[in-house]
Amino acid sequence: MRGMGILYLQYGQPYTLASTGIKTYLDLKGKVVCAGSPGGSMHQQFFDWVRAHGIDPEKDFKKVVYLPAREAMEALKAGQVDAVMEVSTLPTPTISELALTHDLVLITFAPGYRDKLIAEKPQYLPLSLPAGTYKGVNADVETVGSGAMWGVRADVDENVVFEMVKAAYSPEGLKYMGKVHAAGKGMSLENAARWIPIPLHPGAEKFFKESGVLK
Repeated sequence: MRGMGILYLQYGQPYTLASTGIKTYLDLKGKVVCAGSPGGSMHQQFFDWVRAHGIDPEKDFKKVVYLPAREAMEALKAGQVDAVMEVSTLPTPTISELALTHDLVLITFAPGYRDKLIAEKPQYLPLSLPAGTYKGVNADVETVGSGAMWGVRADVDENVVFEMVKAAYSPEGLKYMGKVHAAGKGMSLENAARWIPIPLHPGAEKFFKESGVLK
């Protein structure tokens, strides 16, 4: 497989209610946590983040449950869980909905621990959720995330890939992508080749060099 560019960013957004007193991952010790949807991979990221804080997810939580996004939000409101893991684009509908009726807190890294995680696991990108993303969240929130990359088989013709990437990241293409899907609003030419988790296809590399976003 070869990369064709970053489509959008996925932000780590674990959240809780202000009433729990939880602020950082260190505060999750001994708590009941929802680590993501059943059968998904979200919990793997969550466990990386808590392990960076010295928390063993197999021993240090009171309980770990797995629920779909809406059920997890309702469980938090009912006091059945203390915190919910979420990785998504901005804004996340369930968090936006919760913020309308409850004081929420986005769980963040304790000082110094985000740098430690990124040094050990460079697949995570340092990101910030802008202030105002959710009602009541009035300051930027430091987090980590990843870039969702568009992939293609290595043997696809270079010219075909060039034209596909050119169409997607043109001003008209970006406008269209943002119109047909919420995640498309997070696409940009500036970020398309900023992170390269797998090698770029030669056709994509050619386009990004011609566009000046890749040296």
